[in-house]
Amino acid sequence: MKKLLQNKGFTLVEMVVAFAILAVVMLSVGFVISTSSRTYGRISADINLQYESQLAMSQLQEYIIDCNACVGVSSGGGSLYIINKTETQYDVFKFAKKSDKDELWFYKAAADTLNPAAPDFSAVAFDAGQPMSGYVKAFSAAVSELPDTMTAASVIVTIQYGSGGETYNGYQTFALRNQVPNISAGVPLG
Repeated sequence: MKKLLQNKGFTLVEMVVAFAILAVVMLSVGFVISTSSRTYGRISADINLQYESQLAMSQLQEYIIDCNACVGVSSGGGSLYIINKTETQYDVFKFAKKSDKDELWFYKAAADTLNPAAPDFSAVAFDAGQPMSGYVKAFSAAVSELPDTMTAASVIVTIQYGSGGETYNGYQTFALRNQVPNISAGVPLG
């Protein structure tokens, strides 16, 4: 007599156990993918902030180290002024965080006459400016002087960046190549 029942399939219990094991594996894989995605987002945001900082500091370095007339910061250090003398005029550069945006802005002006020891910025007409760096939460600058002089030795720049819950603080000290006066004290910089 032939067996009428042949065992050619899975039982219901075997199927339920297989689906339970598959569900546990899929949840584990989903958790790993979710965690990796969040980690990638945080690292990507941090790298972007570091890149913005390096780019801004590199651009500032070009102006600061070659300053040949005078350098100064506004009270509180929120604006950095660099003045260079060319053969025909003075080039005035201003770097400041725009109050209504998270950006560091660059402004430029030219003046035919300017006293580098005590410049009068009321006669200087800056251009409309252009953004230099994004994600900026705070900007400050300070000028250190050579001992017993009003001569600037270096400019210290601090920029705080923030995006997507991540923050990065860029800090750099730029040594000046030329001996120039520090116009920060006693000069109304606006």
